[in-house]
Amino acid sequence: MVSFRVFLILEKIYVVLCLVVSFFEFGVFLLQFINSNGRFPETLRNFSVMLLSVVSVIACLYLSYGVSKKNIIVVKGYIWYFVVKFILYYILAMYTIYYFGRDKPDVNVNFWFISTTAVTFLINK
Repeated sequence: MVSFRVFLILEKIYVVLCLVVSFFEFGVFLLQFINSNGRFPETLRNFSVMLLSVVSVIACLYLSYGVSKKNIIVVKGYIWYFVVKFILYYILAMYTIYYFGRDKPDVNVNFWFISTTAVTFLINK
């Protein structure tokens, strides 16, 4: 079984990769904004997807860092951590699947992002 510390490191690597993708999407948004010819609603939708992804990833990074720093998890606090993180992961995964799903319908690998939270909860129960 993978230790909790190793799990958090792997999780952070994945979150950082998602953050890089989000900033890449921001670059795509800027290019679309510059070259837009009356297509602002599409550009605005892309921007909202990118913004929510960035906010979710930063929040997840903060939560992961807070837990790994403490090393001792109070049950009450951990349940709160689990709920918040699950919601953020769910939003991020849904938006990622929604955004990339137009071209690649097989992006269900992003559900791994959600399942990590459940695995974390089970390991530390």
